[in-house]
Amino acid sequence: MITRGSRTARVETLRKALSTVSKLWRNVILDTPEFWSDIVLTHGQPPDIAFMEIQLRRSRKVPLNITITGWSTVDEDDPIQPWLNVLTSSADRWQRLHVFKVRCETLFDILQELQGLEFPSLKEIHMDMHGEFVYPLGLLLFQAPALRHLKLLDLTLAPTFSTAATLTTLEVTLGRHLGLPAPTIPFPAHIPTQSLTVLSLTSYTSGWTSPPDSIHLPLLHVQSQKLSRCEAVVANQQKSEYP
Repeated sequence: MITRGSRTARVETLRKALSTVSKLWRNVILDTPEFWSDIVLTHGQPPDIAFMEIQLRRSRKVPLNITITGWSTVDEDDPIQPWLNVLTSSADRWQRLHVFKVRCETLFDILQELQGLEFPSLKEIHMDMHGEFVYPLGLLLFQAPALRHLKLLDLTLAPTFSTAATLTTLEVTLGRHLGLPAPTIPFPAHIPTQSLTVLSLTSYTSGWTSPPDSIHLPLLHVQSQKLSRCEAVVANQQKSEYP
């Protein structure tokens, strides 16, 4: 499996290797915006802010893939906000946002920094807390009208959670490696089920509750669940909606 992080690392390695081949290759790298469109914020080795600004200029108008990982804001001298301030200056070009292995406080800081902003090109959000806790996500605090893929691992969706009507893929996982049971929650009422083609609901402890035939998924092509309660709900829906 090639993850977003591994792909970005390969691009950075390839960029550095090719730029040392010759002056011609260096110029090719500098003039190819796709080599600069993957930006990673890693705790302990964050990119220099000045270099990040250069990277944004070199990526020109190419859509950006943003990865944030391993970051801690416990140290007040090591906040994430300065890097986010630079990145959000190009909010109109964000295409993917991948956040994983961060503390709860860091996720809160990220969402607060994005609050009120609009990301017209953002199509994919992947937030993975790696089983460390279950974080309640009441709503997306920013506008992502083109969002198509939403993947949340060990984050819960509040019943009032809503997202763009363009959403086609929803993956939610609860309770990995937790000492305490994950909460039992109702399936969010404001998810655009009329447009979903892929739905994956997984819970390792408790899970989702909904009355039979209460979730209507007319366009669903791929459905996965690892919870008997959820399975009964979706199975009833498939029986009533599919020809």
